[in-house]
Amino acid sequence: MGATDETRFVCSLDDDFALGDECVLQDLLAFPLALDDPDRAVGAASVILDPQRPYAACRHIDRPLPVDTPVGIVKGKLLAGRTDELRSTPMVGAVREDDIALSGLLARGRRRFHVVAGLFCNRMRWLPELGVGLCQEPRHHDSREQARHAFCDA
Repeated sequence: MGATDETRFVCSLDDDFALGDECVLQDLLAFPLALDDPDRAVGAASVILDPQRPYAACRHIDRPLPVDTPVGIVKGKLLAGRTDELRSTPMVGAVREDDIALSGLLARGRRRFHVVAGLFCNRMRWLPELGVGLCQEPRHHDSREQARHAFCDA
Protein backbone atom coordinates (compact mmCIF):
# COMPACT_ATOMS: atom_id res chain seq x y z
CA MET A 1 0.00 0.00 0.00
CA GLY A 2 2.83 2.37 0.81
CA ALA A 3 4.15 2.17 -2.75
CA THR A 4 0.90 3.67 -4.04
CA ASP A 5 1.20 6.76 -1.87
CA GLU A 6 2.14 10.12 -3.37
CA THR A 7 4.26 11.20 -0.41
CA ARG A 8 8.06 11.22 -0.42
CA PHE A 9 8.32 8.82 2.55
CA VAL A 10 6.23 5.98 3.95
CA CYS A 11 6.21 4.79 7.55
CA SER A 12 4.36 1.92 9.17
CA LEU A 13 3.81 1.68 12.92
CA ASP A 14 2.50 -1.34 14.83
CA ASP A 15 -0.37 -0.88 17.23
CA ASP A 16 1.77 -1.85 20.24
CA PHE A 17 4.29 0.91 19.59
CA ALA A 18 3.89 4.67 20.16
CA LEU A 19 5.88 7.78 19.40
CA GLY A 20 7.37 9.08 22.64
CA ASP A 21 7.33 12.81 21.88
CA GLU A 22 5.86 15.26 19.40
CA CYS A 23 9.10 15.60 17.37
CA VAL A 24 9.93 11.94 16.65
CA LEU A 25 8.09 11.83 13.34
CA GLN A 26 9.60 15.14 12.22
CA ASP A 27 13.10 13.87 13.08
CA LEU A 28 12.39 10.61 11.27
CA LEU A 29 11.39 12.45 8.10
CA ALA A 30 14.72 14.28 8.04
CA PHE A 31 16.78 11.12 8.63
CA PRO A 32 16.47 9.37 5.22
CA LEU A 33 17.60 12.54 3.43
CA ALA A 34 21.02 12.13 5.03
CA LEU A 35 21.44 8.46 4.10
CA ASP A 36 24.04 7.57 1.48
CA ASP A 37 21.73 5.05 -0.19
CA PRO A 38 18.00 5.62 -0.75
CA ASP A 39 17.25 1.88 -0.64
CA ARG A 40 17.91 1.71 3.09
CA ALA A 41 14.96 1.10 5.40
CA VAL A 42 14.98 2.89 8.74
CA GLY A 43 13.39 1.66 11.92
CA ALA A 44 13.31 1.49 15.69
CA ALA A 45 13.63 -2.29 16.14
CA SER A 46 15.58 -4.85 14.18
CA VAL A 47 17.52 -8.05 13.81
CA ILE A 48 21.22 -8.28 13.02
CA LEU A 49 21.37 -11.47 11.00
CA ASP A 50 24.13 -14.02 11.47
CA PRO A 51 24.32 -16.53 8.60
CA GLN A 52 25.45 -19.22 11.07
CA ARG A 53 22.52 -18.80 13.46
CA PRO A 54 18.75 -19.17 13.17
CA TYR A 55 16.57 -16.08 13.32
CA ALA A 56 15.63 -16.57 16.99
CA ALA A 57 19.30 -16.73 18.02
CA CYS A 58 20.37 -13.63 16.06
CA ARG A 59 20.81 -10.30 17.84
CA HIS A 60 17.46 -8.54 18.25
CA ILE A 61 17.39 -4.81 18.93
CA ASP A 62 14.10 -3.84 20.53
CA ARG A 63 15.39 -0.75 22.32
CA PRO A 64 17.40 1.49 19.96
CA LEU A 65 20.90 2.53 20.94
CA PRO A 66 21.86 6.23 20.95
CA VAL A 67 23.89 5.66 17.76
CA ASP A 68 22.75 4.58 14.29
CA THR A 69 23.11 0.80 14.03
CA PRO A 70 23.41 -1.10 10.72
CA VAL A 71 21.05 -4.09 10.66
CA GLY A 72 19.80 -6.82 8.35
CA ILE A 73 16.09 -6.62 9.08
CA VAL A 74 14.05 -3.63 10.17
CA LYS A 75 11.17 -5.03 12.20
CA GLY A 76 7.67 -3.92 11.33
CA LYS A 77 7.16 -2.22 14.70
CA LEU A 78 8.28 0.98 12.99
CA LEU A 79 9.58 0.81 9.43
CA ALA A 80 10.15 3.81 7.18
CA GLY A 81 11.58 4.35 3.74
CA ARG A 82 11.39 6.36 0.57
CA THR A 83 8.21 5.79 -1.40
CA ASP A 84 10.00 5.66 -4.76
CA GLU A 85 12.17 2.78 -3.50
CA LEU A 86 9.04 0.87 -2.50
CA ARG A 87 7.66 1.39 -5.99
CA SER A 88 10.77 -0.17 -7.53
CA THR A 89 10.61 -3.23 -5.23
CA PRO A 90 8.80 -6.28 -6.61
CA MET A 91 5.54 -7.19 -4.90
CA VAL A 92 5.63 -10.60 -3.25
CA GLY A 93 1.95 -11.07 -2.53
CA ALA A 94 0.47 -11.79 0.86
CA VAL A 95 3.54 -12.59 2.94
CA ARG A 96 2.96 -12.67 6.68
CA GLU A 97 6.53 -11.61 7.46
CA ASP A 98 6.41 -8.61 5.15
CA ASP A 99 9.02 -6.66 7.15
CA ILE A 100 11.59 -9.39 6.48
CA ALA A 101 10.57 -9.62 2.82
CA LEU A 102 10.85 -5.86 2.33
CA SER A 103 14.18 -5.65 4.18
CA GLY A 104 15.63 -8.44 2.05
CA LEU A 105 14.31 -7.12 -1.25
CA LEU A 106 15.58 -3.59 -0.60
CA ALA A 107 18.99 -4.86 0.56
CA ARG A 108 19.51 -6.98 -2.57
CA GLY A 109 21.98 -9.25 -0.77
CA ARG A 110 23.86 -6.49 1.05
CA ARG A 111 24.44 -7.49 4.69
CA ARG A 112 23.59 -5.08 7.51
CA PHE A 113 22.29 -2.65 4.92
CA HIS A 114 19.42 -1.04 6.85
CA VAL A 115 19.52 1.22 9.91
CA VAL A 116 18.04 1.42 13.37
CA ALA A 117 18.22 5.16 13.91
CA GLY A 118 19.74 6.46 17.11
CA LEU A 119 17.11 9.20 17.02
CA PHE A 120 14.64 6.65 18.46
CA CYS A 121 16.69 6.01 21.61
CA ASN A 122 14.43 6.63 24.63
CA ARG A 123 11.82 8.21 22.34
CA MET A 124 9.53 5.26 21.65
CA ARG A 125 6.99 3.65 23.94
CA TRP A 126 6.39 -0.08 23.80
CA LEU A 127 2.76 -0.53 24.77
CA PRO A 128 1.74 -3.67 26.64
CA GLU A 129 1.43 -6.58 24.24
CA LEU A 130 -1.16 -8.26 26.47
CA GLY A 131 -0.07 -11.63 25.13
CA VAL A 132 -1.91 -11.20 21.82
CA GLY A 133 0.86 -10.08 19.44
CA LEU A 134 2.09 -12.32 16.63
CA CYS A 135 5.27 -12.87 18.64
CA GLN A 136 3.15 -14.77 21.17
CA GLU A 137 2.18 -17.46 18.65
CA PRO A 138 3.93 -20.81 19.14
CA ARG A 139 5.54 -20.98 15.67
CA HIS A 140 6.37 -17.27 15.37
CA HIS A 141 10.13 -17.76 15.05
CA ASP A 142 9.68 -20.63 12.56
CA SER A 143 7.67 -18.36 10.27
CA ARG A 144 10.26 -15.60 10.53
CA GLU A 145 13.11 -18.07 9.90
CA GLN A 146 11.42 -19.23 6.68
CA ALA A 147 10.97 -15.62 5.53
CA ARG A 148 14.58 -14.82 6.39
CA HIS A 149 15.83 -17.65 4.15
CA ALA A 150 13.44 -16.69 1.35
CA PHE A 151 14.35 -12.99 1.27
CA CYS A 152 17.56 -12.25 3.17
CA ASP A 153 20.05 -14.99 2.38
CA ALA A 154 22.53 -13.86 -0.22
